[in-house]
Amino acid sequence: MKYILTPLLITLYPFLLTLANNRADVNISQTLLPLTVVAAAVLALALACRRIYNCAAKTSAVTTIFVFLFFSYGHIEDAMFYSFGNANDNILVFAMAIISLAAAMKIKQISKAAADDINTVFIAFAVTIVLFPLFTISGRAWSDYTHKEDLTGIFEETPFDAAKLDKASLPDIFHIYLDEYGRSDVLKEIYKIDNSEFINYLRGKGFFVADKSRCNYCYTDLSLLSTFNMGYLDKMTSRLGLAGEKDRSMAAKKLLWNNEVFKTAKKAGYKIITFNTGELYTSITSSDVYYSPFTGSYHNAFYINMLLNLTPLPVILKFAGADPYLLYDAAANHRRTVMHPFEKIDEILAAKDGPIFVCLWVDSPHPPFVFDEAGRHVTALKRGAAAIDRWAIESEEDRSDYIVNYRKQLIFITLKTVELIDKILKKPERRPVIILQSDHGPASRFEFEVIPSDALTFKERFGILNAVYLGGKDAKTAGLYESITPVNIFRIIFSLYLGADLKLLKDECFHSTWLKPYDFTNVSGR
Repeated sequence: MKYILTPLLITLYPFLLTLANNRADVNISQTLLPLTVVAAAVLALALACRRIYNCAAKTSAVTTIFVFLFFSYGHIEDAMFYSFGNANDNILVFAMAIISLAAAMKIKQISKAAADDINTVFIAFAVTIVLFPLFTISGRAWSDYTHKEDLTGIFEETPFDAAKLDKASLPDIFHIYLDEYGRSDVLKEIYKIDNSEFINYLRGKGFFVADKSRCNYCYTDLSLLSTFNMGYLDKMTSRLGLAGEKDRSMAAKKLLWNNEVFKTAKKAGYKIITFNTGELYTSITSSDVYYSPFTGSYHNAFYINMLLNLTPLPVILKFAGADPYLLYDAAANHRRTVMHPFEKIDEILAAKDGPIFVCLWVDSPHPPFVFDEAGRHVTALKRGAAAIDRWAIESEEDRSDYIVNYRKQLIFITLKTVELIDKILKKPERRPVIILQSDHGPASRFEFEVIPSDALTFKERFGILNAVYLGGKDAKTAGLYESITPVNIFRIIFSLYLGADLKLLKDECFHSTWLKPYDFTNVSGR
C-alpha cells in the first residue's frame, strides 16, 4: 500500500495547487470528478507497471516519475515560452517521452534496495509539496469558519417603506452586463469599430447613454461588488481585513451573493433571477431562480482547462490527428454559457408572475474569443487549448490578435443584445427598467500589475458602456448624467421607483493590481 501512496500524492498535488491558487474561480466540489478519473488512471498505470517489473518498489518509482513528468509538462512549456518566446510542443513532448522511457529502463536494472531508497526520497518530496497547498486551503477554510463578522453597516441600506408599494405597478428590472464591453470612443480609437448605429438604436428605444461613463473598479468582481452594493469598497476592505490579500473569494461570496441591491429588491417583492456565468463568484446560485446550461453542479471550464494545460494531452491528441478538445471542449462550453441568457429570455418573459429582477450577466466580449462577427464558432487561437487563457497578451502579435478577435466577438454580442432588448420591450403596456452596462473596458493595452501610465490605456480599461432605460421616465429629471458611474445607477432607480432617499455619491475610479486586488489607488483624476 505504501508504494502506491507516492504516485497518488503526486497526482493530488496539481489539483490542490490549482484549487489553492484559484479559490475565487474554483469550488472544491468541482475537483472531485476529475481527481477521481485521474486517480483511477494512475492506479491502472501502476497495475500495468507491476506486471512488467514484478516489484512494488520499482513500480512505485516508475509510476511516480511518469505522473510527475505528465503534470509538469505545462509548467515546462510555459517556462520555455516566457524565456524564449516560443516552445515547440511536439519536440517537448518527444523529449519528455524519451526521459520517461530512459528512467523506466534504468529503474528496471537497479536493485529492490535501490528502488526502496528512491521511493523514500520520492515520498518525502511528495508529502512536502502536497502540504503547502493543503495548508493554504485549510487555513482559508478555517478563516471562513471562524470569521463570523457582522457585515451590517459595511454598505448603506436602502431606506424605503415596502408596505406602501404597489407591487403590481413595479417595473421589471433587467440588468444586462456585457463583460469588457468598451465605451464608444474607445472602440473607435483602438478597435476601429464605429458602433454609432448601436448607440442610436438604444437612444431610439428611449435609453439614456452615458457617453463619458467610467467603471469604478477595473476588475469584474470589484466592479460588481461596488455596483450591487451601491457604494465604494474601502469600508469592506477595512472590516474584512483584506488589505494585501490575494484571495478574492471571501468578499465576493459574502457581499456579492448577499448584496444590498438584491436585499432591497427582495424586500420590495421582486423575484431574483440569475444565470451561470462561467465564473464561480458571479454565478449566484442563491437567487430565487438560477439558470444553467449544464445539469448538476459540476461545471467549470476554467478549472478543467487549467488542469488539461498542465498535461501534454491536448498536444498528443493533435499530433495523433484527433481533436485536441476531445477530452474537454472548453471553447464549446464557454459558447453554451454565453448564449444561455439570450436563449432563455423568452421563457423568463412568458413565465413571469409578479415583478422580476433578472441579472443577464454575459461573459463576453471578454476573452476567450469563441465567436466571429456572424456568431460562427471560433476555435482556439495559437497554443492549442492554452488559447482559452484570458491573460495571454505577451507580445505585439498577441495584442494584434486580441484587437482583431475582440472586434469580431463584440460585433456578434452587440447583435444578440439588440435581439434581447427587442424581446424585453415587446410589450409596451408594461415598461421595464433596463440597465445595460459593462463592468470594465477591454485590455489590449492594460497591464495587470501596473497602474496605467498613459491616458489611452486608462481610457480603454475604465471607459465602459453604460446605458439605462427608465421605463419611459425622463432620464435627466431622474438624475442621470453623461459621466455617471455604475455605483450610482441603482441609487437613482430605487429612489425613482421605491421612494428611497439615496443620495448620489461622488463618481470615482480606483485601480488595483490583480495580485493585490484590495490595495486601491484613486485614479479619478486621470
